[in-house]
Amino acid sequence: MPQPKFICFRFDIDTPKCMEGGVENLMLLAKKHQVSFTFFVSMGKAFRRRISIKKKLVQNSDRAAKFSMTEKLSRSNLLDTFLKNPTIGASHPELLKEMVAEGHELGLHGGKNHATWEQNAHTCSIETLEDELCFGFHLFSEFNLPHPVSFASPCWNSPIQLPAILYKKHFKILADRIDTKTELPSIKKKVKNYPTNITGRDGTVGYLENLRALGHTTPEILTDFKKQLQTKHSFAMVFDHPFYAGIHEIEVVDAMLTIAKDAGFTVQRLDKINEKLVCE
Repeated sequence: MPQPKFICFRFDIDTPKCMEGGVENLMLLAKKHQVSFTFFVSMGKAFRRRISIKKKLVQNSDRAAKFSMTEKLSRSNLLDTFLKNPTIGASHPELLKEMVAEGHELGLHGGKNHATWEQNAHTCSIETLEDELCFGFHLFSEFNLPHPVSFASPCWNSPIQLPAILYKKHFKILADRIDTKTELPSIKKKVKNYPTNITGRDGTVGYLENLRALGHTTPEILTDFKKQLQTKHSFAMVFDHPFYAGIHEIEVVDAMLTIAKDAGFTVQRLDKINEKLVCE
């Protein structure tokens, strides 16, 4: 029998704007295709107060990699977000419940503050990391959401001691490995680190945002996606964000889902893929 092929579309929810429109659009698209996505949601805040507004408002100097925050959000929306700095997932419990009810996976994305984890997690003590994780899944419990089994670090900042802490807190999956290959984690690993293998440059930017910022047309993006799938023999994971992909590129995501299914891939959430590829 041919080896089954699975693809996960993962979307990291790391700003309040991700929860305002993009998630809903992606949910409607998933319903149309009768598939499920994995959303890694930050339950805390997006920014550190000490990060200057000026730094975020200026044009991104690395325009070949991604669009600036101003280009994506508009100057007024970005300023409003910085000034209010609301919590991300914790401000939208009803939407999170709806996502679960419609069959999507909610994984945890960092702890109390996305920017703090991004900059400091690799230097944190075990106690601090445990406290960060507890902050997130206590909110899951408060909102009557399933205990998350998947985790992704903000900006891939994954401390070496993290897998052991995740195992202690009953997580099964880590998604912090950027790798163009399809090599699956060893069945012997207590927490299995899956490769994100369809992403933007160096994994620091979403797949679609990166290609669009590089000037690619929609046909060129879809051609690239087809080529990516040709090298993924059993497993693929696409990375982007709900605000960009769900607002600016929803028609492209629609086409990508069709392409993936036509190529023989089953579109599935990461925890279900883990059960099929590793646990059985």
